[in-house]
Amino acid sequence: MTFTPIAYPDHFNRYLACEDVLAIELQDSSEHIFDRLVFSDENDHVYKDDDYKNAHRDYYIREIKKDIWAYTPSFLRVKNKFYMDGDSPERVMERIVAEYGLKCDRKKT
Repeated sequence: MTFTPIAYPDHFNRYLACEDVLAIELQDSSEHIFDRLVFSDENDHVYKDDDYKNAHRDYYIREIKKDIWAYTPSFLRVKNKFYMDGDSPERVMERIVAEYGLKCDRKKT
């Protein structure tokens, strides 16, 4: 189960006490988050607009930093913190599996 940064603690705190739950907060720098930034239209179709994104870089970096600061209290009870270091989701998963000694049964389709 995953929760986004905008999830409220009321929705996930009950899971933190479960024995079979390994809660991990994924962390990254505002610059790395900015690098992954994409946009979506009114129909939620994702698209890249690097010219626009880079033209407004300072604004987006500021907003990302505000969000990181604002949502930090929501995840205080999550003891495992994992720094993504700008890695791809696939690489982050590989690192988490290795760091926490997990078994990963990746099914390829």
